[in-house]
Order: sequence, then structure tokens, then C-alpha cells
Amino acid sequence: MKILGCLINLVPYHVARWSAVAAHADLQVSILQMRAQDDFKILESNSGQYPFEVHTLGIKEKAISADELLAKVRTVFDRISPDVVVLNGYSFPICLALLSLASRRGIPCGRLL
Repeated sequence: MKILGCLINLVPYHVARWSAVAAHADLQVSILQMRAQDDFKILESNSGQYPFEVHTLGIKEKAISADELLAKVRTVFDRISPDVVVLNGYSFPICLALLSLASRRGIPCGRLL
């Protein structure tokens, strides 16, 4: 099963959570993040050695239109072709874009607490 997780940026506690998910042999985990840095440097996760794929859009939320964001998210979504989508929340534009794509294609979508 292919899982696509969605985050603003990957920080150490996300790495721990998603590493635990990726440890299951029957799961293929990919993470889509808006950016690869955090305003709080202590939260940055720069190892790059994860047991899952990471796709980074490299944009700030307010620096892109909704249509441009949706197009970028769709490119990653189509490449991964997930069986399920897991969101970090429902108020982030990147999460809303993924929710829209998943719901249009009948792909289950939920929120990770």
C-alpha cells in the first residue's frame, strides 16, 4: 500500500512517526512537504537519511497562487499514485490541495494527530 503524507515541513517528531509507519514491510511511505526548513532552527531535520521518500515543493505558502500550488501538488500526487493520503491538518493550503485531489479520485484521506 502506498501512503502519501503531507506536512508543512519535516521536523524530528514527524521523522519518528513516519519512520515507524515505514517500518511495516507492506507499506511504501512518501512525504510531501512545502519547505525543508523551519523558522525554529532547532526543529530542522536535515539528515536526508529517512526510511521513506521525501518530496519538497520548496515554496512559501503565501508566495504562490492556489492554482500554482495545486499544479505542483498534482505533479507529485500523480507520480506517487497513493492508495491513501494522510494530512497534517485541514487548514494548510498544501493539505487542502491534496484533499481535493484525493477526494476527486476516490482515494481515502485522513488526518494524523
